[in-house]
Amino acid sequence: MKLPAKLALGGMAALLAVGVSATVAVLLLVDADSLRPQVQERLSGMLGRTVSVGRVSLSFWGGPGAKLDGMEVGEPPAMERSTVPTLTAPRARVRLALVPLLGGKIVVRSLALDDGVMRVGEQVLLEQVFLKARLGTPADGAVHSRGLLQARVSVLPGEPRGEVRFAVSLRDDRLVVGTSAVRVGVASFQVSGDATGMRSSSPRVALEIDGRVGSTMVDGTIVLALVRGQPDLRFDLKSPSLDLDHWLDRIGRGGRVESRGRAVARDWLPASLADTGVAHRSGAAWLGQARAEGSLIADRAVALGVELRHLVTHLGVEGERLSLKRVGFELYGGQHQGEFSATLQEGGVFRLDSKFTGVNVEPIVAALAPDHAGTLHGTGDLALVLSGTGSGGGLDPASLSGTARLEIRDGRLVSMGMLQQAVSLLTKAEGSGTGREDTAFQALSATLQIASSEATTTDLAVRAQDMDLTGAGRVGFDGALGLDLVLSLSREASAPMIERTPRLRLWTRGDGRLAVPVQIRGTLSSPQVRIDVDRIVAEGFGRLLEEKRRQGLLRGILGGR
Repeated sequence: MKLPAKLALGGMAALLAVGVSATVAVLLLVDADSLRPQVQERLSGMLGRTVSVGRVSLSFWGGPGAKLDGMEVGEPPAMERSTVPTLTAPRARVRLALVPLLGGKIVVRSLALDDGVMRVGEQVLLEQVFLKARLGTPADGAVHSRGLLQARVSVLPGEPRGEVRFAVSLRDDRLVVGTSAVRVGVASFQVSGDATGMRSSSPRVALEIDGRVGSTMVDGTIVLALVRGQPDLRFDLKSPSLDLDHWLDRIGRGGRVESRGRAVARDWLPASLADTGVAHRSGAAWLGQARAEGSLIADRAVALGVELRHLVTHLGVEGERLSLKRVGFELYGGQHQGEFSATLQEGGVFRLDSKFTGVNVEPIVAALAPDHAGTLHGTGDLALVLSGTGSGGGLDPASLSGTARLEIRDGRLVSMGMLQQAVSLLTKAEGSGTGREDTAFQALSATLQIASSEATTTDLAVRAQDMDLTGAGRVGFDGALGLDLVLSLSREASAPMIERTPRLRLWTRGDGRLAVPVQIRGTLSSPQVRIDVDRIVAEGFGRLLEEKRRQGLLRGILGGR
């Protein structure tokens, strides 16, 4: 063996011998449990919290360190435990610097703990906490840490697993969060920011986030504070594409589930976060006291099968109450402004106050009522005040009630050829017929009362080139029709009909227009139009009597001539 190699080998052996000797010296000379006060003091100083540990034993497996039989990271000095997060674990391990340890001093290089529990007061936030973090205190006095935190998020329904790969630094009561990765259930984000008041009773975390929740991309800012132990959230979020139907489908799906031997409400939170084998215990009650408020902007959103563009809204949650204010978006060539509020629980009550202007009606009908797609065309305005309840994450149609004002311009009623049917029925004296042509109109308007799965009106009015329709009736949510109308034909359309069928003169108004009562039954996609014979007979008999009375009066005035 050459001399340089021998020297190198000898040096390594010497270092190994020194290390072994130091280890033996520590084991023989240092009372491990006597280090407990120093371990507690050192960790308390680094974390700014009251730290207590159980029995200390030294271990050199994987490097010099101390095993702790139990560890608790408590509240900051002079703070109330019930208002700040605390962490306990049945076992922990700190890695120590060897040379200071020879002198009986503690320098902590890293911290690891397993099966921990994080609480605020009696409320469990995290369980099965696994933490592994490197700790360093450079000359600037800050505590720098990088590591991994894994836990079960007990405060959320289903207690999803969560993971944070973090890089942070702590100076006094400010924690700076470097770019860190967060994953909880179907949500995953990259975050950065800071937390202030870490040694106070009201910590506040402000983060920039960029990631996704399920299939929805989102970025923006969130600010989370603990106020007297309760969460308060402020946010400004943006999304290129937001699928509201995806979330509505998961809100309250399945109602209640059996978990840990008892039924647990999903509380209108995404079922995709849930593991039905685990309950969230009192987490919903704690979250039920939370407040959240902020703005939400989406380039595109889908709600109830309808595509919205440039959605902007101010969203707020307080307890079990959700509110969306100043909800604006573009919809099929038109605009929307309105408000929405709801109770966030299975069967919760909601209220909608909306105004649509200049909207293309055809795609809305196709999206909301596919069975009746293509039956109505035009450009419309709609003012809607509606309330109801949710069921299984969707709306319960039977619960809907409210009012609506509908105005449609330059449209068509497809499969309802009113003019053609009126001409056929009146001239051929048939009782009824099924509309097969279109009815083009300049304007259609109605005030609707919505209840019991149908909409009723007393002021339906349709103005077309050769006819007008006015009257009342109902349209069911299933498309069923029950309309009683007066069909008034133009003078140009009335004259040839009266000429061919003189008896129609009885229903001619003073302006020369035929005005005939009709009924529309059937459905929107297959309407049945018929003359209202009973009404015609009643009104016709009355007109005959009136005509005879006028003739008799005239004879009397003219001396019987």
